[in-house]
Amino acid sequence: MKRIDQTKQQLLEEIKHLRKQIKEYQEREKQFSLIEGTFQESKETLHSIFNNVGIGISLISPKMEILSLNQQMREWFPNIDVRKKPICYKSYKTPPQEHICSYCPTIKTLKDGKIHKAISLTLRNGKIRHHRIISSPVKDLKGNIVCAVEIVEDITEQKQTEETLQAREELLKLILESTADGILVVNKDGRISHFNQKFIEMWKIPPSHHKIKDDNLPINYMLDQLTDPQGFLTKIQQLYESSEHDFETIHFKDGRIFEWFSSPLLKGGKITGRVWSFRDVTQRYRAEEALRASESQFRLIWENSPLGMRLTNEQGIMVKVNEAFCKIVDKPREELEGKPLSIVYEKHLQNHIQKRHQERFKARTVKTYFEQHLTLWNGSQIWVEVSNAFFKPEGKELLLLGIFLDITKRKNAEIALEQERAYFENLFQHSPEAIALCDNNGIIKKINTYFSKLFGYSPEEAIGKLIDKLVVPASQSEKENEIIRQSLQKNFVFTESIRMKKNRELVHVSILASPIKVGNNQLGVYIIYRDITDRKKSEEKLKNLLSEKDILLKEIYHRVKNNFQVITSLLNLQSKNIDNEQARMAFRESQNRIRTMALVHEHLYQSADLAHINFKEYLNSLVTNLYHSYVSRSNKINFHLEIADISLNIDQAIPCSLIINELISNAVKYAFPASWQGEPEINIQLKKTPGEKIVLIVKDNGIGIPQNFDIKNSNSLGLKLVTVLSENQLEGKITIKRKNGTIFKIQFSQNSD
Repeated sequence: MKRIDQTKQQLLEEIKHLRKQIKEYQEREKQFSLIEGTFQESKETLHSIFNNVGIGISLISPKMEILSLNQQMREWFPNIDVRKKPICYKSYKTPPQEHICSYCPTIKTLKDGKIHKAISLTLRNGKIRHHRIISSPVKDLKGNIVCAVEIVEDITEQKQTEETLQAREELLKLILESTADGILVVNKDGRISHFNQKFIEMWKIPPSHHKIKDDNLPINYMLDQLTDPQGFLTKIQQLYESSEHDFETIHFKDGRIFEWFSSPLLKGGKITGRVWSFRDVTQRYRAEEALRASESQFRLIWENSPLGMRLTNEQGIMVKVNEAFCKIVDKPREELEGKPLSIVYEKHLQNHIQKRHQERFKARTVKTYFEQHLTLWNGSQIWVEVSNAFFKPEGKELLLLGIFLDITKRKNAEIALEQERAYFENLFQHSPEAIALCDNNGIIKKINTYFSKLFGYSPEEAIGKLIDKLVVPASQSEKENEIIRQSLQKNFVFTESIRMKKNRELVHVSILASPIKVGNNQLGVYIIYRDITDRKKSEEKLKNLLSEKDILLKEIYHRVKNNFQVITSLLNLQSKNIDNEQARMAFRESQNRIRTMALVHEHLYQSADLAHINFKEYLNSLVTNLYHSYVSRSNKINFHLEIADISLNIDQAIPCSLIINELISNAVKYAFPASWQGEPEINIQLKKTPGEKIVLIVKDNGIGIPQNFDIKNSNSLGLKLVTVLSENQLEGKITIKRKNGTIFKIQFSQNSD
């Protein structure tokens, strides 16, 4: 029972607590209803603003879906159905885009939760519209971004206005910067509001003065340059409140002169400032001064000019002529001034010339510059260079100034030069040699007819090509440009080589190259090719014939030498059967003479030059043979040879060798008898004198030849042979000296063949 009462008591407490909670809930429900009503009113107000504001508003989900559009956005984009949750970048763009715009502020807001702005161009109703987009985040109570609000403003008209204004400003700036005048604009307070670059340049204002806002610096800088700065400043101050236009001239300390033009700047009929335009007229003023100064010099120039001058009016009357013109046409001034210009020409052309002048003068079609060949009134023919210009003295009729330069000598020289060119061209083209004219780099500038005939190239194919690339065969490619290089270094190059025709055929040519110079300027190189193929073939044939001749001569020398040896052997055999010593000695001398001649033929046979013998080598062999022939082991003679390197032909070598043989034999036999005391020596010299004479000296230190001995009347066969060979064969001169022995000297001229 007690337990039931406890349970009952607990239930009553629970019911009491529950009633309290219900009461609290009812109170909250009343508050919620009030809040909900307030929220509903705010929602309706916000919805009214949302739809009636003059800008576009849209809600964009994190997936870039369009959740809601206000009335303005629906008007701009009537085809968008938000119920389908369309993707914004596919719906706003025409044609639809597949990717998010790179400038999209909404995607940035959805990512970082910050406000972003951008300008977009959108095609709407066939026209491009400018929109300013401001994107801001919408967050829940926990701070999570649930969507983004896009506020879109159509700024197309604003942009167009800005662009129009900018274009006008650019045009104004272009006009100001393009003008040749310096422009300065000031407001009504005298403050500088604008200037162009020309103004800065004309007044030479440094950047440090015009790039700051202090007007005093540039104004003072301007005033410091003027000769009357106070007058300039006073005039400016007077014009600030004036509506008048003003024109003045100002002078600078450095001699420059400016003209200024000043006009008021009006807005709504009120003066808001002033525009100043400055023009540098220094050159014009100086030109006017120079013109005034030159007027006094004009007559001096007119009368003393080497150029003929003539002033003619429209009717063709010569108003004024100078002395030089009188000399050109060979008439005095009084016969020209006031007369028709046609009187200076040959008579049958005068009417035509007068009429043509009047027509051209009237139409202003007179030639300004030309050269003309004239036949004058007296029949003489001249060339003149003519310059024409219309001239109108102040307050007078229009005149034609004609200036004439007699160029007869120059024209005659040009004609003569043209004739020479024609002669040269005719010679060049009809030359039997192939000729190419090249520049300093070897590029062909011109070829003649025979060049085309020899190498097979037409002028069109050759001109502009490198000469060596065209005709030098591949086998000689390393020698390309060699002829050009050598000709530029030297005045003349001549060589023989092989060149290649267009059809790849090789041809032997002689090449002559020489630089083309005008004064110290080297213009290029001319190269002359001569076809020497036939000559080369003839030379090759001749070379083969000479080779055959050399072989034949060697065979002859060889056989002659062998025959001499046979004769020597026969004499040797015969001498063995002779008991008489004098006869045996005669046989030996004959053998030595034959050996001497055989030795000449042996050396010729062994020599590369079959017509000449190296006498130095020959004498060494000859003396050795004679030494072994005459000198016994117990009676030795010292031989000294001083032989120059001299070559003799066979016609001089044989007599010269026989002379040496006889003189050595004579010295060995008679110069050193048994009673003679001393060291026997025989000295042989062969040398050439400065006068191209050959001198042969054979001397010994023996007993000497008797004083009364006459070599020409000697009974000795050997000495008679020496005389005959020296005087008749060598056409030389023999002399004998008797001092410390005997000296034989033979002098003769060397044959040139």
